[in-house]
Amino acid sequence: MVEGSQLVPYGHGLMERRGRGGDAGFALPRGALSRASARTDVADPKETCAAALDALLPVRPHGAVALSVARTRGMSPDQVADWDVPAEPAAVANLRTAVTHRLAHWGLDDLVLTTELILSDLVNNAIRHTTGPIHLRLLCNHTLTCEVFDSSSAFPHPRQASTTDEDGRGLLLVARLAER
Repeated sequence: MVEGSQLVPYGHGLMERRGRGGDAGFALPRGALSRASARTDVADPKETCAAALDALLPVRPHGAVALSVARTRGMSPDQVADWDVPAEPAAVANLRTAVTHRLAHWGLDDLVLTTELILSDLVNNAIRHTTGPIHLRLLCNHTLTCEVFDSSSAFPHPRQASTTDEDGRGLLLVARLAER
């Protein structure tokens, strides 16, 4: 998507009008959103949403009405750091060092320990449970986002490890640390 594009999911309540269905029902929200976003006084998604609802809502809607407007924003190259990760456990130490330097560059020294723990577990899981390329990406905008990509189509599932298990707690710990 181009920066500044709008993503607009909406429910069927906006498409339903007496005597209009199918493509005509879809054209109503599309037209109202185009007009609302083209107005120069509508500057943000909240205003676009309000203008579209004002144009579309009947006095008594026939069902639940849902509309959300999100505008895409780009990030500068300095807000993104990424690394291809060799599929070997020894690579994790070098990766932690590189991430520590990047967090210091962003002024996020207080997040180093937590981020190292999160990325170490996620990358080690990818090394252990998948084959193919592994990639780490950090995004620094209003929050710090740590993403690990691998070639597996399986979604990792946290599980409750028993007291005698030697592993199986990592994803639960990652989830708890990431919440903070």
